[in-house]
Amino acid sequence: MDTFECVLVLAEYRNMTKAADQLYLTQPAFSLRIQRLEKELGIQIFDRSTRPISITPEGQAYIQGMTRIRNEEEKLKYKLNEIKGKSGHTFRVGIGFNRGRYWLPELMPLLQHKYPEFDYQFQEATDQESEKLLKSADLDFGITGSFSIVDGLTSIELGQEDIFVGIPPNNEILKETGNLSQYTIQNPFKIDIKALNGQTIILGRTSYGLTRHMNMLFSMSNVTPGRIINIGNGETSYQLAAKGIGITFMFSSYHVSPIEDETLRPVPCILRDFPLRRNVYLICSLARADSEQTRNLVDSIKQLFYCEHRAVFKKT
Repeated sequence: MDTFECVLVLAEYRNMTKAADQLYLTQPAFSLRIQRLEKELGIQIFDRSTRPISITPEGQAYIQGMTRIRNEEEKLKYKLNEIKGKSGHTFRVGIGFNRGRYWLPELMPLLQHKYPEFDYQFQEATDQESEKLLKSADLDFGITGSFSIVDGLTSIELGQEDIFVGIPPNNEILKETGNLSQYTIQNPFKIDIKALNGQTIILGRTSYGLTRHMNMLFSMSNVTPGRIINIGNGETSYQLAAKGIGITFMFSSYHVSPIEDETLRPVPCILRDFPLRRNVYLICSLARADSEQTRNLVDSIKQLFYCEHRAVFKKT
């Protein structure tokens, strides 16, 4: 790693110890790198007297200028490789654990059929992990449920997916709702977001796109769950909700294992005042954004999951 990467990480975390941990450096070694760079430049990049650490005006100018330079370097390298015919035929793509389970059986055969000259290799990664792997050039693309704000990366919108609240049929929220079997993905039951106050909520790891999305929504709505259970597997979460363990979330694009007993299935619900819908993105480096391979991947994903005739995602 170079010192500029240290600068970017410290600019993100605004804490010397946390930034050092992210790069697997000791705090003294990390601090020394920053100090040497500041001495070399003759400026102070960070104001360490504030809590959290702040970026000085000179530091802002340095980071912006260096980011532009790095982006241009990446574009030039990519262009030169294309000219030499050595841009490579293998593309590494990060995809979420649950999304990959349901998307890849359709996406991979399509890519192999349309672009047999290219090898698309997929690996499971959370949104946050995909961003880090893209920054370190260990991935070429990431399919995520959250917009990336990481310097040097860009987000290309693929489409939208609806999110349903899966509530156990014996939950107090569903009292006096009548025949629960009438509520389906096509005809969900409507609830107020405040009904989730104090409820046990099943979410994935904090780096998962859905978890980021829901935590932001809870904060905006002043909703405080009673307990959070972190389960990364969508099918497991669905089964737990069926057993009355907690409330889970379901996507219009994901399918779950059927539960034979109709009365035990989590009831699909939507929030009355907060439509639960999120964008899906393809993220990549700025240098790769306009490449043919990027367009191929975007077109293939849209063909499979966002064409009107497929209706995988609800248009509500």
